[in-house]
Amino acid sequence: MSSIHIDLEGQALDSTSTLGPYAETENGKDDQPSETSLLLNRTETNDTQGSCVDIHYIGVDRRQFRMIIACMVFGNGIGFFDSTLMASSHPAITSYFNASNAASWLSTVFYLTSTVFQPLYGRISDTTGRRPVMGFAIVLFLLTTVWCALAQSMGSFIAARACCGAGAGGVISMSMIIMSDVVKIEYRGIYQSYLNMSLGVGSGLGAALGGFLCDRLGWRWVFGIQVPLIVAYLLLAFFFVPQNLGPNLAESQGKTLRDSFQNFDSRGAVVLTVTVTSLILGINLGGNIYTWTHPLVITALVLSLCSAVFLVHTERHAQRPMLPIPLLTTRPVSSLMWSNLLSSIVTNTVLFSKHPEPVPATISSATATSCLI
Repeated sequence: MSSIHIDLEGQALDSTSTLGPYAETENGKDDQPSETSLLLNRTETNDTQGSCVDIHYIGVDRRQFRMIIACMVFGNGIGFFDSTLMASSHPAITSYFNASNAASWLSTVFYLTSTVFQPLYGRISDTTGRRPVMGFAIVLFLLTTVWCALAQSMGSFIAARACCGAGAGGVISMSMIIMSDVVKIEYRGIYQSYLNMSLGVGSGLGAALGGFLCDRLGWRWVFGIQVPLIVAYLLLAFFFVPQNLGPNLAESQGKTLRDSFQNFDSRGAVVLTVTVTSLILGINLGGNIYTWTHPLVITALVLSLCSAVFLVHTERHAQRPMLPIPLLTTRPVSSLMWSNLLSSIVTNTVLFSKHPEPVPATISSATATSCLI
């Protein structure tokens, strides 16, 4: 007996007899894929109108899809805008607190927490659903941005930037994840380019306008002007991001959140955090604050290496690993990840390198830094 399914129109479909994309054609030829044939159909038939239309989205309607894409691009741009602010605005901030020796920490702690928490957001959203995790990341980003604007000491500001990195990292990673949830795989490259455009625009504006805004409005307003934008982003996400996005393993398996997190790779999360934190701290401290032979720098780098070895062992035996090790060596995924790593190194080297030419005395330092960047 063939299995029967009901489609969205309420019609019975026989899954064993439904024609696939490469089923026998009217001419009686077996239209199997070749090196030049399309891997996936580009069109779907609209039964009510009898015409073929491109359907790029899944699980949502057209209006909701457009709003989700606009929301993700908008939020991604804000996240990257905030991530490059320190490249040009740190002279004004460190001068205000009389703590120029702490300048490197303003960007380091942001990238540290952003890097560490991104895989955590992805794995947790698989269990609880995308919308709650997305909302948490945006609220955290909002509150810590306000904290940055109101900080009264350098220590408080550095702590705020660390927490802000965790929120911005969640916003950026969840934008990419939600984009993958609602876009069909054959069209995903098109919409990924929109996120890349928001990355370029946000990063460019953050680095270029950070110093200018510091000189014209004051460094606190560099963060203050982001608050209404993040609030608007939060409202868009609340109204247009569906609750049923993602695997939502807790609900689909009929388990409570506590039971679902019993299989959570908590050990992998801790080891990954230690590995990344030690590596970034060692590289940041070495040659900047301390010499490369300083015991603290050597300890951090050795701890990072040992943790990385233990991380590989831990993730190979985890039921649902935080960092699937095979992805690092499986093409084409591994090629894309390693190329992204190298391109990020090159980009940030240019962005945060010191300009060899002296800054003209007639130009304020923050604005000059923006112009150089």
